[in-house]
Amino acid sequence: MRGEWTVGEGMTLSPDDATRKRMVRLLMPGLQVAGQLDLDHPRSLPQHRRYFARLGEVADSVPEHGAREVWAAVFDDLSQIEGIDPELLHEAVKRIYGITSIAFIKMGQSDACKFYNAADELLDRWLSRLQS
Repeated sequence: MRGEWTVGEGMTLSPDDATRKRMVRLLMPGLQVAGQLDLDHPRSLPQHRRYFARLGEVADSVPEHGAREVWAAVFDDLSQIEGIDPELLHEAVKRIYGITSIAFIKMGQSDACKFYNAADELLDRWLSRLQS
């Protein structure tokens, strides 16, 4: 359901975390805000948390020198994906080099040059494998 709804007298919003509680405190009675409600399929916060806990479980289970075996299994599963887009490749390159962000505000020019040079070498290696 899409549309506008009004927070008015007698209406209650029940935020489930600190960020949402701060957002709700900013709402005044009678204020109109745009929103989307999915009454048929509400998201499950416990399920979302469980997913990230399971990711942590897998990461924590990797022996100190066993990452190659885990990545081999991950790549086996990734190889079933039909399409690869630049965002997916960008995330992989960032992870390989331990970079969290290349945003202009987060990285100066000298660090950006180092990153781009290293990324070029990696992308060249990937391209040569694909073209051989």
